[in-house]
Amino acid sequence: MSKKPTNTDDQMQLFSDNKSSYAEEAKEAQKRFLDRINAEDALIRSSFTSKEEYYLSPQWRSKRLEKLRQAGNKCEYCGRVGRLDVHHLHYDNLYNERMSDLQVLCRGCHWGADASREHRSAYTSYLHTKYGDEFWKYDCEREHAEFESWIDRQCYY
Repeated sequence: MSKKPTNTDDQMQLFSDNKSSYAEEAKEAQKRFLDRINAEDALIRSSFTSKEEYYLSPQWRSKRLEKLRQAGNKCEYCGRVGRLDVHHLHYDNLYNERMSDLQVLCRGCHWGADASREHRSAYTSYLHTKYGDEFWKYDCEREHAEFESWIDRQCYY
C-alpha cells in the first residue's frame, strides 16, 4: 500500500511524477495510432496506380455518395442541385480522405474552387522560392501584390 503524501511538496512531487508518466503514455499511444494510420494509408495508396483508377473504384464511389448525402445533394457553396462533383479541398489524404477533406460543388463552383486552389498553391510556391523555408513570415499585402503582378506577366506575355 502506498504511503499518502503528508505535505504540499510531497503532493506536488507525486502530481508531477504522475503527470510526466501520463504524458509519456499519451505520447506513446499517439505514436502507435499514427503508425497504424500511416501503415493503413500506405496499404490503400499502394492499391491504386493512378487517381483515375481510384475514382473508378468502389471505395471512392462509396465515399462520394456518402459526401453527397451528407451535403443534402446540393452544392455546399451556392445551393444548386443537379450535376454535382465531390471536390478535394487538398490532396494530403488522397485515397484515404476524411469527409472534412471533401466538398460537394456544382460544376461552376468546382471550377472556381480548383482555380482558387491552384492560385493559392502558386502563391505559396512563389513565396517559398523567393524567401526559402520561412516564406510564411512574408505573406503580406506587398508580397501578394508582387505575386499578382508576376502572375499577370506569366499569363499574358
